[in-house]
Amino acid sequence: MDIIKTVSASAGGTSLMSLFSYLISDSKHKNFREPEILGELIKRVLPDISKQQANISGWILHYGVGTVFTAVYDQIWEKTSVKPNIKSGAVLGALSGLVGIAVWRATIALHPKPPVKDYDAYYKHLLLAHIFFGIAAAGAYKKTTDIQGAQYEKNHNE
Repeated sequence: MDIIKTVSASAGGTSLMSLFSYLISDSKHKNFREPEILGELIKRVLPDISKQQANISGWILHYGVGTVFTAVYDQIWEKTSVKPNIKSGAVLGALSGLVGIAVWRATIALHPKPPVKDYDAYYKHLLLAHIFFGIAAAGAYKKTTDIQGAQYEKNHNE
């Protein structure tokens, strides 16, 4: 696994997904902000931690899951004929969205005090947000690959 490409893809994908979720949340007047919801879930299970600690934990968890997804993408892009582009990013994002929805459903079902939300709307949002994640991750991965390739060429042609 190429750590630089994976981390850059994760940061790009998760950041765009978060921006999308924050913009949609504001426009729909609903909380689809994954890191905040994660923080709320954490705070409800661990009431002794501060709200700030719970929110930071939500952000860390959100970016951590993005890194796991992009580590899988890295293996697909490096070991198969699938290459990082809009199409593969959208498909991988949609598949990640389905996995994410399954994990969220299980988390909500098992959580002792889940927040009251319109979960159907949230799950639809998650699928679309993950498609944006996948496309941005593919773009960041490809850009990092191109930069690394150009740097390699520069170093070996001097």
